[in-house]
Amino acid sequence: MSGQPKKGIEWLSAREISIIAAIGGLELATVLMGLVIPIGPGGYGLWVLEGLLYPACLATGPIGCFLVLAIPGIVRPMAIGNVLAAALFAILGVAFWPMRNWVRWKKMLGVAALFIPWSLLSQFPWVYLYIYYYGFYPLESFWVVTLTSWALVSVPSIIYYVGAAWATLALFPKFIQPTWLDRWRGKA
Repeated sequence: MSGQPKKGIEWLSAREISIIAAIGGLELATVLMGLVIPIGPGGYGLWVLEGLLYPACLATGPIGCFLVLAIPGIVRPMAIGNVLAAALFAILGVAFWPMRNWVRWKKMLGVAALFIPWSLLSQFPWVYLYIYYYGFYPLESFWVVTLTSWALVSVPSIIYYVGAAWATLALFPKFIQPTWLDRWRGKA
């Protein structure tokens, strides 16, 4: 036995912490300023820089993904829904891991293949909150509200998120290079 203490797991690297702080803080500032892109009737809208959160999510893994989405999410309206969405989207950080060494065009298709079904499925917690928790709509309108949220929220957000991720992959290919699993396994 040497006198060296055993090195623990580095859950977040300095690079990941800086990505979380910079992009999460930037989105937090836009949320606090109330900068929203209206995309339909009924108050539906996209936060101005929300598309930047998802490339950061892919670059930082599940813990970083949760943090980068939860930082601005706790001050948004319906904060509980935003924190639930952050927990759901953390799975995207895990799902991107096998794509980390793919060529650029395959990564772009893989990102689209991740975001499209995930954006559609992520509307169910919101509809649940609208109907059961807040009582905004009657219970009988579950599928009407779900289909409306898919049409008014998911389609524009898919275009926005996938476009932001594609632009990041095209312009800054080294930005989305996750290393979290190698570090956790002790290989990096």
